[in-house]
Amino acid sequence: MDALLAALTREHPNYSEFVRLPPVVKKHPQKLAKRVYPQPIGPIWVKTDVISINQDLIERALADGPKQKFNSVFPTITVNKILEAVSAASGGEVLVSDIHSSRRFRNLCHWRHIAVFLCRKHTIHSFPEIGRRIGEKDHSTIHHSVRKVEHNMLMFSDDIAKVERLLHVR
Repeated sequence: MDALLAALTREHPNYSEFVRLPPVVKKHPQKLAKRVYPQPIGPIWVKTDVISINQDLIERALADGPKQKFNSVFPTITVNKILEAVSAASGGEVLVSDIHSSRRFRNLCHWRHIAVFLCRKHTIHSFPEIGRRIGEKDHSTIHHSVRKVEHNMLMFSDDIAKVERLLHVR
């Protein structure tokens, strides 16, 4: 536990290996409470001004030392990986190119909403950035997708669980 506290208080010599915050947060820590970072950034899960520590990952990282690669302890989930997992979870009904398209079939929109929600949940990208990566969609469209999934979680939960299993998140 002392090593954990030292890592969090910057006293540990390998602090920068374990805690990766965006530069704006390093310069202005007060902005941490204003932005939601739903992905693990180093060993800290940062969510709406609540910081909880994933102790198991920190202990593994501290035990292995600074030579271990950051991404092997904290796997990176990208938008492309999420889109491929969504395509696989749909059983081949929806291709990655379909998610990028502007078509609005019910089944396609269902999987596109899931992809957008998971991009927001597992990456640190903003709504405009997710929109650019998913077929040049407007940020308000991305925001609508995230809200729709959040409000209808019962309808989406099984499919989200499928995709997260493919991403090895759960």
